[in-house]
Amino acid sequence: DNCAREAKNQFFLAFMMLLVVFDIFRWALATFLKTGHSHEDIDQTFGQLAGHVAQNTFDTPGEAVAVIDDACQPDPTLKQNKREATACKLDNVADWKGTFVNRLGIKLKGLRDVHSIRFCRRCDIGIDSASVSPQGITELRGSSPHPGDIVMVCKSAMADPQPFHSSIVMSAAEAASLRLGLQQPQGNTDRRPIGADIVKNIKTMAPRCAEQGVISETANEYLKQWVT
Repeated sequence: DNCAREAKNQFFLAFMMLLVVFDIFRWALATFLKTGHSHEDIDQTFGQLAGHVAQNTFDTPGEAVAVIDDACQPDPTLKQNKREATACKLDNVADWKGTFVNRLGIKLKGLRDVHSIRFCRRCDIGIDSASVSPQGITELRGSSPHPGDIVMVCKSAMADPQPFHSSIVMSAAEAASLRLGLQQPQGNTDRRPIGADIVKNIKTMAPRCAEQGVISETANEYLKQWVT
């Protein structure tokens, strides 16, 4: 809860900031529930998915995706129905980290007690969130205020009426320079290596499960190629 694993990290926040820098969105907002208060609707949804998966069998990634996708579809017999969603298998992720995020060179610290982070242009402050007076913004040294400056607005809690910190994280000139150099990411991000314990368990348990008929030979071969 409220940690780097849950998107509260340098790379995700930098990506949010880039969405504003490139004029894809006028503002981008990330909110985080406080530790101990994060069990809500999404957990119930994952619980329902887990129950549906447990009632089905599958041998390939495609079959697994189909089972999850089926659980995401609305039930027409229910009056209050869930919104339709689609499940898919993501095999590759573009190297945004190497192409853009690392170029920003921004290190954000002291975020543990921050539960609402918003990036926007200076000219959009007050349109989408609690108003911030110009005197309440920490300016960049050596840079004159400009409507296109990128601002980070932080709140201690999501429901707070006023932010406790607002600062310029990129000047309008820097943002314009990045936009001029915009290119699609080159290549894909490397996959994280599988842990040694997981490799050992797969090599030990997969053949046994196949022999006992718990998994099919197709599933066994798929698991073996993961660890070779």
